[in-house]
Amino acid sequence: MKRSERAAHPRRAGALTLVLFLTASPGARAYRPFDGTDADVEDVGGFEAEVGTAYTRVGHGSSELALPATVLNLGVARGVELVMDFKPVVPLKTEAGAPPLQLVDTDVLVKWVFVRGGLQGERGPSLAIETGPLLPEVHGEPRFGFQASLIGSERWSAVVLHLNALAAYSRSGELEAAGSVIIEGLPDASVRPVTELLVGGSRPEGMLYSALEGAIWTPSDALSVDAAARVGREEHRSLFELRVGFTWAVSVWSPGQ
Repeated sequence: MKRSERAAHPRRAGALTLVLFLTASPGARAYRPFDGTDADVEDVGGFEAEVGTAYTRVGHGSSELALPATVLNLGVARGVELVMDFKPVVPLKTEAGAPPLQLVDTDVLVKWVFVRGGLQGERGPSLAIETGPLLPEVHGEPRFGFQASLIGSERWSAVVLHLNALAAYSRSGELEAAGSVIIEGLPDASVRPVTELLVGGSRPEGMLYSALEGAIWTPSDALSVDAAARVGREEHRSLFELRVGFTWAVSVWSPGQ
């Protein structure tokens, strides 16, 4: 199974230094309840579903309800997994002729851990890249895009740190950039506090700044439940989200089969 709470053993303190000149799409999602992700993947044959039960988003003069946002992860080789994302969105305030449902943030990515480290039970930082196409959205942006990200993670006895730097050519034809820092406290506890700080955008007047605070409860290796609040500013307007969801993992096949 993946994720830092299931890593083999706590690691002693070490240095994690990444010079992050890559940039990213702020919409990329891959590790509940965060916008960023970690430098770990599913074991070969492992399948993981990250499902957001719902969240509300208020900003840009409108409100919307996101139905279960889903990230599907499948381990296909040692250190490699396939990732599929999609999110249904229902506007709470719709204009005449507007579609009642959108399917957004659709993509298919490949994540590869090219340096094994603390998240894999070894010494030093874990490093990974995640890349792939952004697919056309349903009742959203009809064009393709592309994204690539560099992820670094380090695990200590009291905290786990994840750094994300992502770059994207968006579906609207713009180069976009973002970076985030994720801090997970008490990695061996069944309930642990989490924080994420994110900044990104495609131009100075369209920058996004956000902070997320929440907690993750892990009752078993196969299940975790998360809840978080996210506040920020996007294009000089306030942003507020409540996120609730769960992550479920299961072994589909074993490498020897």
